Amino acid sequence: MSKFVVNLLVAGAALLAMLLTGCSDSDAPTATPSVEPLFVVSGHVRDPNGSLAGSDARVVGIWTADAGEGDYSYVFGSGEIDLEAGTFRIEFVEEPPSEALLGDLLGVGLLAVVDDSNLQEGILSDDAFDEVLGAAPRHSIVFKREDAEAIEALHEAVPWLKEFGYGYSVGKGIEIPDDFDGFEPVDSGSVEIIIDDLENLNLVNWT
Repeated sequence: MSKFVVNLLVAGAALLAMLLTGCSDSDAPTATPSVEPLFVVSGHVRDPNGSLAGSDARVVGIWTADAGEGDYSYVFGSGEIDLEAGTFRIEFVEEPPSEALLGDLLGVGLLAVVDDSNLQEGILSDDAFDEVLGAAPRHSIVFKREDAEAIEALHEAVPWLKEFGYGYSVGKGIEIPDDFDGFEPVDSGSVEIIIDDLENLNLVNWT
């Protein structure tokens, strides 16, 4: 075998090794960086009639919002239900959008159960409430945006909010004499969802 051929084979082998190394690097799966949630809410799901059996039900956050033209409901946040264990978990990796808040300062989100895979983030029609299978009647997600200029007026308008820190919290409903209900901070892993028609649930009447 001539020296030229030997050199060509050696060069070819080296080139092949480089190509294989390059392919290996580029084709290797890239690990998706995990996003640490800002807030997690979890708890138990009570389904006395077994209504969720065999369903793809999930939990969503339905927030009461107001853009200056009347209040509306806004879907933000979606989590999983473990039907076998009777538990749920919902994670929030970012703050609620302005469209989900009241005055871009306060957010109160009802944890509701739906079985509609097409339900996406956004304004919820009134008719869509007919599809809600259950909710957390005595707990809600509370979000308070940090705004030094507006916080004093906000606390004056909503006194119970003084007990909550900035960002996400979970509130349990409390009765306030001669006024609407309010909330007090509780552990975010102590929430109970009940599967039943909303009209049968004793929802916190805070507005």
